[in-house]
Amino acid sequence: MIPFIEAMLRSNGYPNFFFDTAMVVTVGKSWGSLHDERLPHGDPGAVATVSPGPDNYIGPVYFNRQVIPDLNQPDVSVDGGVAWLNMASNRVYHVSAEKDGVNYSTVRFDVADTDQDAGIKLYIASPPDSVQGDNDSPPGEP
Repeated sequence: MIPFIEAMLRSNGYPNFFFDTAMVVTVGKSWGSLHDERLPHGDPGAVATVSPGPDNYIGPVYFNRQVIPDLNQPDVSVDGGVAWLNMASNRVYHVSAEKDGVNYSTVRFDVADTDQDAGIKLYIASPPDSVQGDNDSPPGEP
């Protein structure tokens, strides 16, 4: 994924992009869980939020229905994946989402100091420990 992400961003307005940190969540349905076989569990049409912001990070970058990060995806797809890249170190971020008629939880990320020699730092929250809304519609439905 590292070469794919770097190439995608370098060819889309970030010519000097080098992957350092990724913060990834799933914005999903109330029943979404790694322990639930129903897929897809994303809540299409939601818009992910992060605070504080804006910062020098890149994102949100939404994953499309093929589970590929897509700079042209305007909001959460049926996949539910959302990423922010190269977050500032030694900060706390709160991630949630917005969509008419749906209330979402908030996930806290403590982004630690990044050591350039340590490789990419990944911060991932997967369901049910991710951004979940009270939308209980079936898989793939808004």
